[in-house]
Amino acid sequence: MNWSGFYAGIDLGGLSAKTPTTIPALPITADIEPSGFIAGGHLGYRWHTPGSRWVFGVEADFWGVRAADDAEFVGFGNSTRVDMKWGGSLRGVAGRAINSTLLYVTGGVAYANFDGCVLSLLGGCWQSYSDTRLGWTAGLGLAHAFRPNLIARLEYLYSDYGDQSYATPAVVGGVTNVEIRTHVLRGGLSWRFATR
Repeated sequence: MNWSGFYAGIDLGGLSAKTPTTIPALPITADIEPSGFIAGGHLGYRWHTPGSRWVFGVEADFWGVRAADDAEFVGFGNSTRVDMKWGGSLRGVAGRAINSTLLYVTGGVAYANFDGCVLSLLGGCWQSYSDTRLGWTAGLGLAHAFRPNLIARLEYLYSDYGDQSYATPAVVGGVTNVEIRTHVLRGGLSWRFATR
């Protein structure tokens, strides 16, 4: 099996996020954990080093998800909500081929879009904010070529988008901080645009 060539495909799986939200002026935190079904696509290129088992490449992916959760600020009464929307990454890939199977690690930059709001005691959105965050991602995967052009894979990615502050004038102190970290486990199916 020669792994070299361009490839493209689809991904399906699950996303689990940890998005602790803090009002620094009080200070109080709500532990929010959105999770949901994820679907997307990927496009990449692999280069199989001649005469060896090493395979290197670069890949871009994009995903969409419906993952929302809310939690109460402990001791404050009000709650807050985070809704993950979409995202993706641009990553390098390095792996070792064993005939038709490829074990690999991957890492690079990631981005994710979300909506957030502080909820009133009656449940309505009191202060809203949204953002597309940039961060880093790393993971590992297993790919198997059922045919030279048809490749299935299972992949895990961890992404960290850091901690960001948002202006929320109606909230005590006028600022709300949101930290975002995600875990993605997904399966994929790719078509390799090469015959050798």
